[in-house]
Amino acid sequence: MIGLEVVEVINRYFKYVNSKDLAELAGLFSEDAVLTYPLYPPVKGRAAIKGLYEKILGHYVRYRDDPRILFADENRAVVEIGFEGTNSMGQKIEFEAVDLFFLEEGQIKTLKIFYDSARLLQDLGFRILKPE
Repeated sequence: MIGLEVVEVINRYFKYVNSKDLAELAGLFSEDAVLTYPLYPPVKGRAAIKGLYEKILGHYVRYRDDPRILFADENRAVVEIGFEGTNSMGQKIEFEAVDLFFLEEGQIKTLKIFYDSARLLQDLGFRILKPE
C-alpha cells in the first residue's frame, strides 16, 4: 500500500466519524483490529469497536474531529486532531488529540488515540487530585 492509499483510508475515517456513519466506519477496520482509547480498556474486533464509537459519540449532540496535520507512509499514519463538541448536558468540549493508525491490506489494524483525559475530566467538572 502506498502512502496515498493510507491517506484515503484516513480521510474516510474522519468523514465517517464526523457524519456518525458507524457502519461505514466499522468497515474501515479489520475483523481483528484493536482500538486503544483513553479511559477505556483496549477494544478488539470490528463489532466491539463500532460499539465503543456508538457509546462515545452518543454523549455528544454536536461534534467535529478536525484533522489538522497528517503524516503517512506505506502502512502507518499520525494525525493531529482538534476536537470540538457539545455534550448532552450542553457543555462545550474542546481538546487536541493524536491518532496513530496502523494499516494492513487497506484496513485499519490498530488505532491508538491519545489526548489529555485528565484535562477533559476537569472540563467536565470532575475533581482531579494533584500530587503535593
